[in-house]
Order: sequence, then structure tokens, then C-alpha cells
Amino acid sequence: MYKTAPISYLAVLLIAITMVASPAVAQQPAGRLRIAVVDIDKVGDQYQALAEKDAELRQWMTAQREYLLQLEEFVFLSQENFKEVMQLIELSVPLPEDKATRLEELRRISGDKYRRYLDLQAKTERSAEEKEEFNSLGEAANARRQELAQLEEAVVAEYRQKVDDAQQVLLQEVDKIIAQYAQENGYDLVLDQAWVFYGGENITDYIIEQLNQPPSSQLETPSEAEVAPETPPVAEASPIAEPPAESAESGEEESGDG
Repeated sequence: MYKTAPISYLAVLLIAITMVASPAVAQQPAGRLRIAVVDIDKVGDQYQALAEKDAELRQWMTAQREYLLQLEEFVFLSQENFKEVMQLIELSVPLPEDKATRLEELRRISGDKYRRYLDLQAKTERSAEEKEEFNSLGEAANARRQELAQLEEAVVAEYRQKVDDAQQVLLQEVDKIIAQYAQENGYDLVLDQAWVFYGGENITDYIIEQLNQPPSSQLETPSEAEVAPETPPVAEASPIAEPPAESAESGEEESGDG
């Protein structure tokens, strides 16, 4: 049938975003750049969101494969009945009793036609009526198989689009973490380690750690960290200056007023 390409090849595309340069690079004297390197293959292997998305898309593709495999049992049906089968299989499982009964009836009809086709195929000589019946059954089956092939192409195209969409989201997150870390730590360039034969500070483990943190825990910026200390220490109004017990009690009173 077809093979699913894991998102693991995202590591190749990550190269496109890992050369991060600060605006000061052009102004730096030669030989004074601060350069970091990131092992993109390692990032691709250990990025949890990437693994989870890969598993999710594989599960989706497995479900589509099972759907197409079920349809192969009905290729000897007419086009109208084949479309009816498609609609029934797409319904939630378990099917209502009447729908399940109808699906089994259509499966039986297709099976009977298939066995009739094999019987006619095995005959060395066929009457004119048998030849017409044999050709009719074969043409119907071929037409349904062509429809299945088109469905398969559509599924593969949809899978690839889902992979591309997932890659874009994950690439943006990797780009954001690397760029932010580089800016906050004074790096002028961040390169894929595969491009570097020697030198550069390896920040791979830190980038992976940040990528796998919950969004609220990722790279608190210096400006956010410095806001609280710069706030005037007014004991009556500032929760920071109050003892923990009083702060909690105050919060409950405010919630009750709301």
C-alpha cells in the first residue's frame, strides 16, 4: 500500500532555522564572534512534542489504512453500494444495529460476486452470458479499485500536509527558544553542529531542556524577572511584602468580594 514517513526527518528542516545571528554580528571585529552550536539530530530525537506529534500522526494514518483495507472487501459492489459502504464505515463504532446489518449484507453481496467471478475465471470455456457476466464483474471491481487508489492518494496527501503543518509549528518553537537563548546570553551566531568542524559552545542540552518544559516555564526573560524587585516595597499593598498566611487570607477575601 503505502508507507508513512515519520516526522523524524524534521531534523533536516531544522537546519534552516538554527543559524541565528544577532544584529550586532555585522559590527563585530573579525575573530571576536561568540558562537554556539546545537546538535539538531539530538534535538529531533529528544524533543517530546515532536515525538508526541509523530505518534499522533502515525495513529491517524493507521486508522486511514484500516479504513482502506475494509473497503477492499467491497470492490465487487456497484458504485452506489460502494459509496454507501464508505459512509457506513465512517460512522462511529459500534454501528447502530440497522447500519451494522446493512453493512454485513453488502459484505455478503460483494463476497458472493467475488466467488462468482472466481468460478467464471476458472472456466476454460464460457457461454456468451457467462462472458458478459465475467466482464461486468471484472469491470466493476477494477472501477472500485481505481476509486480506492484515488482515496489512497488523497490520504497520503493529507498526511503529508498534516506533517508539514506540524513541522511549521514545532520549527517556530525551536527557532524561538534558540533565538531567545542566544540573545539573552550574548551569542552572535548559533549554528547546526553538523556544519562546524571545531569550536563553538554546545548549548544542545539546554535547548532540549527548554523545549520540553511547559510553556509557562520556558525561558523567563530578564525583563519579566526584574519587574518584581523594581516595584516599590509597599507593605500594605504588595503581596510580596506580606507574610504567606496573610497573603492567602487576603486573596480569599478579594475572591469573595468578586
